[in-house]
Amino acid sequence: MVVLLFFPASLGLVWTVFFEHSWSDKVLAFALFLMSLEQARMAKVDLDNIRIVREKSQEVEKIKKFFMVTIITIILELLGFYLASFFLYWGAIIILISLIFFNLFAKIQLHLYLSHRYWCL
Repeated sequence: MVVLLFFPASLGLVWTVFFEHSWSDKVLAFALFLMSLEQARMAKVDLDNIRIVREKSQEVEKIKKFFMVTIITIILELLGFYLASFFLYWGAIIILISLIFFNLFAKIQLHLYLSHRYWCL
């Protein structure tokens, strides 16, 4: 579901790549398009990991804080990608702010292995 939220913004960035006049704007729009694909994938992975760890963890408060930081980051990223479809540079700034926000406030890392039996906070 969350990946579908990134899809229209990605299409807007592709539109910008083809119809912008300056090469610097085209390159930035293409880079943001590739970044939107990666951030959509990472949003899905983070939310899936939170769901798995929430079922098995005793540390509910840490997971709640991480979940809130993740949700706020996803909202800021979506805002930035949609804004970048119309105002390329302002959207890029919002996206960078969202990444800085996540790295500053996400105090835990979730490590999940393929078997989903092992995890740590």
